[in-house]
Amino acid sequence: MGQEPRAPAGAGVRLLPALLDEYALRPAWSYRLNADFEDHAEHEYALLVREHPEWEDEPYAGSFGGDFGAYDSLADLFRQIGYDERLHKEESEVRMRAPRFT
Repeated sequence: MGQEPRAPAGAGVRLLPALLDEYALRPAWSYRLNADFEDHAEHEYALLVREHPEWEDEPYAGSFGGDFGAYDSLADLFRQIGYDERLHKEESEVRMRAPRFT
């Protein structure tokens, strides 16, 4: 019985700071990563609404309406969240082309 191969002790501790340094040195990469996360989130919210057609008839009366808007249904709320994710993605894509630090 052989032992499973293992990463050297502390490899993860050294890898994460190295990755973070690389993203700090290349802000466009950070914006691209964020845009990818936002894109994924947008599609997941759309899928969630498609998987729950009953939400079309489920009224939404959240306590944050004054701050974030009123929505007729739970489906409308999640569609808006998905749209917000799209706006965040587009903002990251714009910033990716002209990062603050180059």
